[in-house]
Amino acid sequence: MTLVTTKTVLPGKPGTLKELEKYDDQLVCVRYKYDPEKQRKIKTVEIIVDSKTIKSNNKRIPFNKKVFVRIDYHEKSLRRSLKSVGASWHPQKKLWKLQYGDAYNLGLEDRIVEE
Repeated sequence: MTLVTTKTVLPGKPGTLKELEKYDDQLVCVRYKYDPEKQRKIKTVEIIVDSKTIKSNNKRIPFNKKVFVRIDYHEKSLRRSLKSVGASWHPQKKLWKLQYGDAYNLGLEDRIVEE
C-alpha cells in the first residue's frame, strides 16, 4: 500500500478540531492521504505518546577536537596504537596529541589531560 500525503494540517486549523478535542495537547498534526490503488481518502493523526525531559550534555567533546593524553614510557604497544591513528608526540609537554574520537576509540578518555 502506497499512500500519498495530500495535506498536513497543524492543530487548531480547520480539519483538526474533532481530533484536537479528542487528543488535546498530544496532537501534533492531522494528515490527509490518498490511496491510489483502492481510490480512497484516509485521515491520520500524529500524536505524542511519550515525552521525557533530558539533560543537555554541555561537556560533550567533538570527535575532531585535538586533545592531549598521557602515556607512560613503558607502554610501547599503546604508543604504537597512537602512532597508527596519527597522534603526535609533544616533548615539551611530554604528552601525545590526537583527535578526541581516536582517544575515545582507544579507550583513553581517562588519560586526557586538560590544557
